[in-house]
Amino acid sequence: DCANKDGRFPPRHLYLFTQGLDDQERAQTFLKVAKACPPAAAFLLRSFSSGIDDFMDHEVEPSGMDDEAVQTLAPIDKEWCNALRAGAKDGIIKAETLAMLIDNAPRAATDLIDALTGVPVEQNREHHPLPIRAKVPSGVGPWPVTCAYEEDLLWSWIDPGLRSKDKNGGEMFKRGGRRWHDELVQVDAMQGHEVKVRVVHLRGIANVDVLNALAMTRDARIFSKLAIHALLNHVWVRFQIIYWIEFVHALLLTVFVLSWWILWHQSPPGTFLRCVLWSVVASHGLFQFIAVFWNFRTSFLTFGVSKAIARFMFLRVYCRLGFGSLTLGLAVISYSNLWPEGPDASFLLASNSVLHWSHLLFQLRAFKWTGQRLLPIAKSVQPIAGMLVIMGALLLGFLFGFWAMDIEDASGVMVFKVAILLLTGEHFFDGEDLLDMSDLRRTFMIVLTLAALFLFLACALNIFIAVLGDCYDLEQERMVSSFQIERARICSSLLLGPQALLPPALAERLPVGVFVALLACAGLAVWLVWCGTVEKDFSAWPSAFVLVGALVLTQATLRGNLTIGWEERYLWFCNEAQMEEEFVSSQPEEYDHAETNGRMQRIKTYIFEHRRRTKVEMETLTHQFVEMQERQSRLELLCGDMHEMMRSIVKTNGGDEALPSSPMAAAMVGAAAAVQRPMTPAVRARGVMLQSPRTLSGRSSSRGQS
Repeated sequence: DCANKDGRFPPRHLYLFTQGLDDQERAQTFLKVAKACPPAAAFLLRSFSSGIDDFMDHEVEPSGMDDEAVQTLAPIDKEWCNALRAGAKDGIIKAETLAMLIDNAPRAATDLIDALTGVPVEQNREHHPLPIRAKVPSGVGPWPVTCAYEEDLLWSWIDPGLRSKDKNGGEMFKRGGRRWHDELVQVDAMQGHEVKVRVVHLRGIANVDVLNALAMTRDARIFSKLAIHALLNHVWVRFQIIYWIEFVHALLLTVFVLSWWILWHQSPPGTFLRCVLWSVVASHGLFQFIAVFWNFRTSFLTFGVSKAIARFMFLRVYCRLGFGSLTLGLAVISYSNLWPEGPDASFLLASNSVLHWSHLLFQLRAFKWTGQRLLPIAKSVQPIAGMLVIMGALLLGFLFGFWAMDIEDASGVMVFKVAILLLTGEHFFDGEDLLDMSDLRRTFMIVLTLAALFLFLACALNIFIAVLGDCYDLEQERMVSSFQIERARICSSLLLGPQALLPPALAERLPVGVFVALLACAGLAVWLVWCGTVEKDFSAWPSAFVLVGALVLTQATLRGNLTIGWEERYLWFCNEAQMEEEFVSSQPEEYDHAETNGRMQRIKTYIFEHRRRTKVEMETLTHQFVEMQERQSRLELLCGDMHEMMRSIVKTNGGDEALPSSPMAAAMVGAAAAVQRPMTPAVRARGVMLQSPRTLSGRSSSRGQS
């Protein structure tokens, strides 16, 4: 507490206070430091050897050895990994703890994910070991990662004689493991690649708090972890059927209903079909209000008022209110004849057509192949607000200039004419109009027109295009993290919706999928029946309420039953062994073609390949240096024994202890003394620079023994 209070204690020495703590105390210390001083948590999990301390204190400190470099390069100590996993097992570290760290200390959250992720323990390595070669399909995420969310924390195996007695005996496959083992790892020794299977030692990580924190975070480094990729892939696979229901509803409204109302506006169909089309529009508007209300209600009950309001504003949930209001307004104004008629309906129909087609394009961001191409385009427009201000100022300046030249006929039409002139270069006056002007007026009009074309069309628009291109290149580099952030926002919104569980008696007799299908069919049947009663002067509003009720109940039933038991499960994932988390935030190789074959992508690919080769060479040098250290240690022990032996010989001969009895003995004693002489700071510094982060963090225990 005193070391973190004023921030005067060196963070790299914080590990000294935790050497005598047990696992539970270490886990509590990590949480305390992460809350009080988030950047110091990275140093707390990493211990440094005396060589590093002497090098940083007495030698010239290198410019690259800053906090970020130390936090990135040095791995987490094994003692801390074991302590944090034990804390997660004992309930000290929970999913809510990870969500809190993502909100307040993203670097500490990244370290926590690294510490809790490890190779699973094999229950029987001889009969059922972890697979080495397997096929990893591309899946639903940017990178090929398979995942499973199960209650097991061990790579379990059941003895053949006990399988019939096991409660899950019907779920075993031929090698004696769980059936989900085959789903996680598709073993293929011929066409597969070397894979890694890992498990996150955090119970219930698929939590609404974690997903909301991922959706709200501004630090994209957490999305470079494969565990987060696996988490989002699992939640999306489970919840994509709920998203598809909402997407199909919007697709029917946009492509079918609005197009029908516009293309066949002069020939309306019968009452039944008009009621069906109208109820789709009305139900979509009502659904937006219900979704926003329930989303805010769940956020309020789960996170509190302040966080619910912050989420409402940050994720722009209020846009759905405006979207639903416009759709519901079109339904209200078309209710009299269940068909849009009149000029007011035309205005709303045109606005809804543009808005719904844009919203349909926006909804495609959730899918893998469309989202990774649409998101860079959409996000590249956001950072160019400065250019829009410049272009708006120029547009208004020339607008008022031309308006002043024809102030007698000034009207709103002039705005359209000037905008066409500035954007396309097509003038709104001809040669006869210029000839009718006086010489001074004609000269000023020509100069004003040329200045407008040069400054706006030639300069401002080209600069705008250049800035937009740079923003697109930047967003293209961030495509993977942007896609994962959007995936987290969609999953968190889906998880905050209404939930409904089947009664236990009904759940035992009827599968959830069958019940949902029957519920959807019953809702659609009631909806169509009510649409048929509209011909007998019944109100059409109940048909819209029946349709939106069927949609909400179907989604609630799916949401409630798909999340059963998530609080007691662990996240497993499998990826190719050659995939490194350092490159997860970059674009996958399968996209390095037409979309990413630009100058920046080539530079980035070259840097990554050079970094990979440098890392291999560094590991080789580190291995050689460790071998040299081991040889030096053996020589020190050997020379020390020889030195003691020579002293005993000298004492036995009755000679002087300081003077060996022969030249050979004197040489041996001198060699022993030279080996035991401590290294100079310069030599020690050169040795430290050759060590890898793993060696540096591993020497903390040996320092105490020496």
